[in-house]
Amino acid sequence: MANFTGHAIFEAELRIKKNAQMVWSTAHPLLTAVVTGKANFNPGFEIAPSDGTVIVPLNYSDDNAPADGRATADMFTVNTIGVTTGFDHAKYTMSRYEKRVGVRADEAKLIREGQRMSLLPNRAAQTVESFKVAISGDMAASATASITAVLGLPYGLSTANSPGGLDQGANAWWRARVTSAIGGFSEQPFKDALDIVRTRGQGDPDMLGLSIASGANVFGRMRDVAPTQLATSPSDEIKFGFKGFSWMGCYCVADNYLGAAASGTAYMLFTNRFYAGGDDAPKNVDGQGMTRIVGTGSFEMFYEWWLWWGCDDWNLQSYFTGIVA
Repeated sequence: MANFTGHAIFEAELRIKKNAQMVWSTAHPLLTAVVTGKANFNPGFEIAPSDGTVIVPLNYSDDNAPADGRATADMFTVNTIGVTTGFDHAKYTMSRYEKRVGVRADEAKLIREGQRMSLLPNRAAQTVESFKVAISGDMAASATASITAVLGLPYGLSTANSPGGLDQGANAWWRARVTSAIGGFSEQPFKDALDIVRTRGQGDPDMLGLSIASGANVFGRMRDVAPTQLATSPSDEIKFGFKGFSWMGCYCVADNYLGAAASGTAYMLFTNRFYAGGDDAPKNVDGQGMTRIVGTGSFEMFYEWWLWWGCDDWNLQSYFTGIVA
């Protein structure tokens, strides 16, 4: 029996680890950009010992003595020393997802006798897909991060929430740029937001996430108005799983989960200001792999997945709502 369970869990682990990379790169377009960009995936931020949150350092303004020119007559005058101001930190909660996977006694018999080894790859794929659906749905929700759910992107794309534990209402530099009640689809709100964030001098955003929902296909309307900017590279198609297009330098992606959570919405992001980390795949908790369910001839595998994501500059990110497309 030990050989059977050892082989079974080894096979399942291989499949789950392989498929888990697809979750990181397909659960949400933003995670795809962060993970494939490599620099901001598991970047090694400090973990707060008091509550296990991930500390992301922030620098949001100059100090109290900005650099300035100096007149000849003042060159012997002592300059003001700049003191430490304009720094803060965000604390993002690590979330934990779990799943039990069962193998009935009759299935175990067939696997043991080599008659149904395809069951394990299929159950592994099913397990990873289950994690993917849960993570994707939570990222599209408007809730702060907790032990049970990762941060919802719309929660941070706000002017009145507290992503990372910092109040956007009290800190203008932490607020996203939100355009509400847009109405009929138009490029103009996107162009206006693009021009505004450019004044920060941080370059241009690189991702435009567009919702797809019945009666509000924002992705489709943007595709219609940007036919001359169709530009999809093979690598983009591999990363995101479908052919897309660019608009004003932003790669346009269809966010299916965003549309299900909030119809007629879109976001424009600087993906290099986002971070993600945690386990690279679901982990088998007991370390023993497949264990017998007490009092039965069936078995179970129990998996958990710890992960987090966050942003160090919400003020560069834009959110659009109320689009009638």
